Amino acid sequence: MNESEIIVHKCSSDDEFKLLSQRAFQYALISLPFTVDRMKLRNIKSRILNIYKGKLAEGLLENFALQNQLKIDFEAGESGFWTRDLFDFSYRGIEWDLKNNFTHAQEALPPGEYLNLPALVPNRHQEDQWQKAQKSDKKGFLFSFMTQNEFPNQKQIKLSGAQTEFVKQLNTGDVDRNEKPFQESWFFEELEKRGPKPQIEHSQIPNLVITGYCLPEHYAQFLDTDGIDHFNYAMFGGKWYTLDDKNRLNFRGGLIRTRIRNATCPIAALPSFKSFISASEK
Repeated sequence: MNESEIIVHKCSSDDEFKLLSQRAFQYALISLPFTVDRMKLRNIKSRILNIYKGKLAEGLLENFALQNQLKIDFEAGESGFWTRDLFDFSYRGIEWDLKNNFTHAQEALPPGEYLNLPALVPNRHQEDQWQKAQKSDKKGFLFSFMTQNEFPNQKQIKLSGAQTEFVKQLNTGDVDRNEKPFQESWFFEELEKRGPKPQIEHSQIPNLVITGYCLPEHYAQFLDTDGIDHFNYAMFGGKWYTLDDKNRLNFRGGLIRTRIRNATCPIAALPSFKSFISASEK
């Protein structure tokens, strides 16, 4: 893809964004006790932020689809808040996962710089997302980016001590994924008994940068990030990533960081989602 194919989407109004934000925040709160803590974060607000950011990215993508009258189904892969969704959306007979990453930058990057960022799909074990995708001919990944600086920090999550303890008590780790553990209305009523209505505050409306995608025919472009032989990628003629003193992989001088093994390739090596939309909507 090239830089002219990058899509930058933003909600059309503050009210529109507030609805998306509140929906994502409520999902982060209620799903927290049932979400695997892959990052091993001890701070509950850090975990809430991680879930919130992913859900907000999905909401912004859905908002983009609605604004552009795209026939994308965001309900097809949904499951309950207590279990993992099957996939994020369905489009043209393909089950898609949105892989959104956050750039460690002060502001949005120049369009061409997104082409040099990595497409990342977790590939830690045989049951991880990349390995599961190999077993299906109807699986797709869409890669997007947001700017870390556009997001709240922990202090901007308004959650009382009693509310935090309530959520922690539900996080037992012993969950029957086949049975709904409680009603959504009960959960939020219990929260509000313990303090003011939980809120998350944004100082600005973030952009969603929609870039490339991959389908099974593009899988051969990807390499794993766990070997010395994979540090170089021919497109760059040098190191594709480096390890820092915290044992994190740093792409493009730290713009993107990760601790886990991923299948990866540069965004520039993939076709654009814009081209997929153009071909699909004719």
